[in-house]
Order: sequence, then C-alpha cells, then structure tokens
Amino acid sequence: MAVTLSDCFSEIGTNKLIVDCCCQMNCYLNNGYVNGIRITDLAYSAGDFPISNVLIDGNPISYPIYLDPGASVQFSFVLCAPSTAQLGDFAIDIEIQGMGTESYSYALEAVLPTDVISPTSLNFGNVAVGNGSFLYINISDDLLCCNDFYVSTLTSPFAHADGVTICPGGGSQQIMVSFGPTELGLATQNLTISINECNSLVVPLSGTGIEAPPPSTSPQKNKVDQTTRVEACSPRTANNRCRTAQSMQNAIRTNARRFGKR
Repeated sequence: MAVTLSDCFSEIGTNKLIVDCCCQMNCYLNNGYVNGIRITDLAYSAGDFPISNVLIDGNPISYPIYLDPGASVQFSFVLCAPSTAQLGDFAIDIEIQGMGTESYSYALEAVLPTDVISPTSLNFGNVAVGNGSFLYINISDDLLCCNDFYVSTLTSPFAHADGVTICPGGGSQQIMVSFGPTELGLATQNLTISINECNSLVVPLSGTGIEAPPPSTSPQKNKVDQTTRVEACSPRTANNRCRTAQSMQNAIRTNARRFGKR
C-alpha cells in the first residue's frame, strides 16, 4: 500500500479500551507514491466502537485532500468503547482519485476496569493500634490511549496516595493505600477509582485494630535451690571447695556440742 496509516493502532501495541470510555486517536496519512495524490474520501466504520470529531491537521475534513510525494497529514478522531465488554473492529477506506481504494482494519476490545486494576479489594488484617500498614493497587498500561485514574477521598483510619496518569507502553503504576487504626475493632471503607470520568471501580477496604503487645522484659536468672546446693556438696562430689565447706560444717557442729555441754 502506498498510502499508509501510522501511529494509529498497530504501532501502539494494544487494542483495549475501558467500557464506556473514549480515546483521542492521532494517526498520520502518509503518501508513499512518487507522485502527488488526491484523497477524495475517508470512509470509516467502527461497528460497536463509534468515532466522532474527525479532523485533518486539526480542521474539519474538506475534500479533496492533496498530498505531495512523501507528505503526511494528521488524521485524528475520538474513538469510544461500548458499555459492555466485547470485541469489535475499526475500519477505514481511503479513496484515492484515479487509483482506487486502500483499506485498513483494526481489531478492538472493550474491557472492564477489573481487567486493568488489581486487586479489587484490600484487607489489611490485624494491625496494632498506633501502628500502620501499607498495601498497593496495581494499574496496567495495557490500554489504547492515556488514561487518568482519580481516587476518592478516604477518612481515618484509611488514607491513600494521589491518582495516576498511565499511557500505553509507559509501564504499570501503583496507588498506595494505608491503614493506621486508632481504636480497637474492625474498620471498613470504600475507595472509588474513577477513570477519565467515564467509568469507575469501587475497591472495598478493611482492617482490624488490635491491642499492641506488652513490652518485653529481660528474663531473671533462676536461683539455685537448696537441693542443688546439697547435691553440689554431696559425698559423691570431688570438689575441693565442697570438701572444705563440709569440714567447716563439722567443726561448727563439734563446737556446738562442746559449748552445749558447758
């Protein structure tokens, strides 16, 4: 094909739109002929994926569109997804004066927010009062155009970081959510993620505040009981110190008997 569409769908590497959301698409019509051409019509159909606001170089289309050899014009339009998850297509026929028609077709897919946002709920489990815990919501970059993800305001004991803008191929991103209980018991709340103000996803949050564990104390040394001391100085023990102690005890008993006879 001598007339080509570039930077439109295939170069992006994805074909997904979130249901009920729209994308601003910017393509280029390129003349690959060695001669100038006249485009007399752009016939496009999108089935369940309607398009609107079609412009050439930022202006309403006015035919014929003349292209010098190697020249390009920007072909822009708004592409919208249906309200249900499904597959579809976008097709465009480029009618060139005296040269017939060249056709392009692209497969499209309308997906639910749950296909690009995960997890769809956050459970922080047990967290000691006065402490904090953090979890993350992941958002994929596998969408046809840039999308803004806004987050609703949370109240204590939950809080969140700012929303994000994600463009195709720019890498997935995360939204951080924190839980810092100030009292005992279960806490719940809903976080709403709005997408381009055209769709949204509610993410339930839950966590339980528990008592903080008591401070740890250093263990005391065990006292040696009398039985141990007796065993330590029993006749079976060959320790000089124990024999000396036994001799002293015998001397004390002898003196006691002696003074007792007085």
